[in-house]
Amino acid sequence: MTLLQIVLLVAGGILSGAFVVLLIGRPYVFRLRRRLLTDPTSGLPNFEGFHRYMKRHPHEKFMLFLLDLDDFRRFNHLGYDCGDEVLKRFATKLSHELSGFAFCARYRLGDEFLVVAREYELDKVRKALEKINNEVVYKNDPVHFTFGVASVNSIDADGCNAIRIAHDILISKKVAQ
Repeated sequence: MTLLQIVLLVAGGILSGAFVVLLIGRPYVFRLRRRLLTDPTSGLPNFEGFHRYMKRHPHEKFMLFLLDLDDFRRFNHLGYDCGDEVLKRFATKLSHELSGFAFCARYRLGDEFLVVAREYELDKVRKALEKINNEVVYKNDPVHFTFGVASVNSIDADGCNAIRIAHDILISKKVAQ
């Protein structure tokens, strides 16, 4: 056997091995990617998922809502599993009510959520949020939230500046309550 034949055999083996790895590993890669972009508690996209969404829509004009659950500690004091259940119920209701016209994500690891909608959907989102604010209940204890809203422009393509503005508005609302 010549050196050229050995090299061709090895190269063929490497290529076929790479093909098998891609064929078998592809579903694993998709599952891994989903896990990296999804919050495990709420099932919503996480902050990285939010950034990916914003990167896919760089030139659109959005309104960003930052929602913060009011007095969420009272649920965690009952046990973290209770707090997790509240987050799940809230996330399910939020994504269901805003499905088709807004993107929802969990913000960081606390009790805050992001909602992104096109500017022309602003009134529709506000009405849906008002409805949600009166419908999520855990063990006869209503789950309310406060939100701030800000515009996302092309300069703030990742939404970070809008999050800061929405956060400031949210805090001023909470202080006023």
